[in-house]
Amino acid sequence: MKRKIKITENQLALIVESETVQNKMVETIIGYLNNYYEPIVGVFAGEQEYTTGGLIHNNIDGTTLSPKALKDHLKYKFGNLSDEFMEQVISDWFNGKVDNNNNLLSKPVSM
Repeated sequence: MKRKIKITENQLALIVESETVQNKMVETIIGYLNNYYEPIVGVFAGEQEYTTGGLIHNNIDGTTLSPKALKDHLKYKFGNLSDEFMEQVISDWFNGKVDNNNNLLSKPVSM
């Protein structure tokens, strides 16, 4: 069953403004990540086998960060954004899934 929803011009303006702010924030964060960090794959020794996982290389000082440490750093640098938003930005950046034309994430999440 389809439903029709009516919205006012003010509501539409708020929706468009909200998406524009999010796209600008994604563009800013992705630009920062591209300038200072590089995604790498790490190999970890387990009890009986080796596993791989994502790590982030800091191009400035050569250190390696976990995605959680990078998320904490980004939250400090760019303000108190939601964990889900930061995780999605890092995940999409790491996997190359950010739409560079519109700065859209692969999965819609709120800031």
